[in-house]
Amino acid sequence: MLPTLLAALAAIVVADFVSGLGHWFEDTYFRHDTPLIGRVIRANIRHHVAPWMFARHPWWVNIGSTAALVAPLALILALTGHLTLWWGAVLGLLLISNLGHAWTHRPRREVPRIVQALWKARLLQTPEHHRGHHRGAKNTRYCVITNALNPVLDGLGFWRGLERMIAKLTGVTPRPDPTVLGLPIPEGVLESARLVTGESGKPPRGPRSERPRLS
Repeated sequence: MLPTLLAALAAIVVADFVSGLGHWFEDTYFRHDTPLIGRVIRANIRHHVAPWMFARHPWWVNIGSTAALVAPLALILALTGHLTLWWGAVLGLLLISNLGHAWTHRPRREVPRIVQALWKARLLQTPEHHRGHHRGAKNTRYCVITNALNPVLDGLGFWRGLERMIAKLTGVTPRPDPTVLGLPIPEGVLESARLVTGESGKPPRGPRSERPRLS
């Protein structure tokens, strides 16, 4: 029983870390007009400008965005003979991690009760915890599955250390975040969100306590 619980805990920690690694990379490198990956970067900038727009996507869109990361990892593990049940659990958690992220930006009345129960039990990342990512420099709390790993990584200065190492080895430095520095928002970022979601660029109506917050 104990080995099973430890294995499950390890799967959650690994999935949470990988979710943070992907989130950090998207928030930190490349530009909105970079070939191939520019669409992903525009989505990240858009999310920092108007977080609620991301939350209006259908569930299959949120899962599809993480499938682009999960599918190659699954293929590599399968080809090398390492696609075990444990790795399947890690990949499964990663696959739905962006859906959990979207729930943290939705009004509570739109969130399934089971998810709210997991928030209350602190078994799934809570909206209050994730809100910290959207404050200040927006360069902390990258992991989106639990509340547990972010304080450890942020406390150790893990992400800034990783950025310094990459800059030293490659000369590549983090891109400036226009939503933090007051720079112009790249043309088409918010317009593309409205085409996808039908949103007006304003947060959804509802009781103040249920509205997603910018900060």
